[in-house]
Amino acid sequence: MCCILQAIKEAAYSGMSFYERMDFYKVPALSVCVVENGKIQTECFGYRDREGRIEADDETLFQAASISKVLLAVAVLRLTEAGKINLDEDIRKYTDADFYKTFDCQKYRVTLRHLLSHTAGFNIGGFVGYLPSMEIPSVDQILRGEYPANNLPLFMQNRPATE
Repeated sequence: MCCILQAIKEAAYSGMSFYERMDFYKVPALSVCVVENGKIQTECFGYRDREGRIEADDETLFQAASISKVLLAVAVLRLTEAGKINLDEDIRKYTDADFYKTFDCQKYRVTLRHLLSHTAGFNIGGFVGYLPSMEIPSVDQILRGEYPANNLPLFMQNRPATE
């Protein structure tokens, strides 16, 4: 185990151990991923099923939530540094043609910079996610707000870079 993961497990915060904090905040399970010196280390903690005493493992599905925004932003910025993409290009350059047919924004130029700064003008800024028992929609179903998606259809609410 890498030293960062070990430090996480051993750290006491507000007089509570790592596992005591999980209990206090009612966190049944969590997964930690650390990239250290180019090596990826992961570890799962807690139970995916407390009653059945089934521990969380590499097969346990977790909601990525807003951490995915940070990871995507880092990837986009690394691609920008490498000269592979441009933050100020119209995103149509980087998406398939059907993506733009899903909603009416052909008249506006949306860039990666707009998307990363939440100024693209779209009506949806985040998603609530899905329980393990729920059917997972396709990207097209999410964009169109079609079942089994649990969101409204994506549309241009404002002109990019105005709010």
